[in-house]
Amino acid sequence: MKISKFTFLIMGILLVSSCKNADNSSSSNQNKEGEEQVEAPKESVQEKKASCTYVVDEDKTKVIWTAYKTTDKVPVRGTFDNIIYKTSADTFSRMEDAMRNTTFLISPESVNSGNKIRDPKLVKFFFKNLGMINGKFAAVQENGTGLVQLLWAGLNLTQPYSYHTEGDTLWITTKIDFRQWKLEKAAAALNKACKVLHTGKDGKSKLWPEVDVNTKVVFKKYCN
Repeated sequence: MKISKFTFLIMGILLVSSCKNADNSSSSNQNKEGEEQVEAPKESVQEKKASCTYVVDEDKTKVIWTAYKTTDKVPVRGTFDNIIYKTSADTFSRMEDAMRNTTFLISPESVNSGNKIRDPKLVKFFFKNLGMINGKFAAVQENGTGLVQLLWAGLNLTQPYSYHTEGDTLWITTKIDFRQWKLEKAAAALNKACKVLHTGKDGKSKLWPEVDVNTKVVFKKYCN
């Protein structure tokens, strides 16, 4: 059987058309697959951070002093029961900011060493004529140090201190030297009144001139 040129021409057109349709179909499927794999970017949801403020908890805040007696330097610890704190605002965004804006007034006659026999002697022979202790934090550095200004015993002195935080509590550490405050006579009078208790194994009575002071400032924290 003879096949005409016209027949070959028709077959060629159909074959080319079929290949193009196949290519278009394949390309279309690939595009669909690509579209399925590309996901629309999800909107980032930024978590809202809680905003907190701090208030000094006066009932839990304490000034803890440690004096030393005998040549073996035996520690004697105590606190003050009557301390008034004043701040320039009701709340603060940081504990350090609360320190910068806090003043305090300590009544030395409220001294409490946990010994009913010792405490009256501390008042009578040492604190009685020295007046109230007025203080404010003159500087609070970000590196954990600062200065506290104290008005006491007729003197206005600035003491260096260090501090660190533990949760919602701020610890302040400093040192008081009786010699710097011209209190040698008062310290000698107290040492004489407590001679027996201040005498060590070597038979010598001694009251050390330096007192360590640790202030535990507790804060109430409010967040929204």
